[in-house]
Amino acid sequence: MTSNAITDDKVISYNAELWREAIEKHGSKYRVPEEEIQRMGELVRGLYVLQVWQQRGGQGNPVKFLTEYNVSNESIAVLVSSFLKNQKLLEVLEDKPVKRADKWKTLEDWAKNKTYEEVTTEEIMEVCGFSNQTVLNYIKTSPYFRKIQRGRWEVRDPKEDRAREKNI
Repeated sequence: MTSNAITDDKVISYNAELWREAIEKHGSKYRVPEEEIQRMGELVRGLYVLQVWQQRGGQGNPVKFLTEYNVSNESIAVLVSSFLKNQKLLEVLEDKPVKRADKWKTLEDWAKNKTYEEVTTEEIMEVCGFSNQTVLNYIKTSPYFRKIQRGRWEVRDPKEDRAREKNI
């Protein structure tokens, strides 16, 4: 094991250090506020999770591993800066999940670039990341697609189609 490996002894001494600091600050272990006790418990639990991450070979991002165990972002920031000085933290914590509206916008932008091409339902599913039934429900009502046959769709330009209908 490397010298910076997280061992049970290291976790126990970290817990003892957290309690020592809290007792010094508040005068007695009985006067430590519940919120601080919860925070210290979260830090110790997070350290055990980091220990598991290291035991599994340290593969992948430790921040993502900690979030899978529902360790709070505040605790993750403290643990990574204290115990994994070489790991990048902020970029992973800043990642936002992709919203449903963004997926539909991506599909519409893709359709604008594929105007008058024939596409399959599977291709559309790959672009937006939704299930077969969700995609079918959307494209049946979308002005960007017109059904050719089962599972095949023609990508349309809705503005041009409306202009053409006005001229008729």
